[in-house]
Amino acid sequence: MSHNQDVGGKTPGSVPTDGGEGCGDPLERDPDAVQQDVYDRRVTVLMAREQYGVVLQEPALVVDQEARQCLRMVLRAQRVEA
Repeated sequence: MSHNQDVGGKTPGSVPTDGGEGCGDPLERDPDAVQQDVYDRRVTVLMAREQYGVVLQEPALVVDQEARQCLRMVLRAQRVEA
């Protein structure tokens, strides 16, 4: 993603950024959308797991639905404990 930004007052440029905060609970994000983000290299397999609770089986990057459900339950429980 990139945003237009003043680069010295002469010519607007494009500066790559890491993305925004988004909206909603990341653990509620559609696993297929997260999978597509990995394909598009917007997020890594590790980020998909840690931030979105989506487990992708490599090398085909198939969503493991059972593991996803378990991981999301664990991640939610960790929020309550914190």
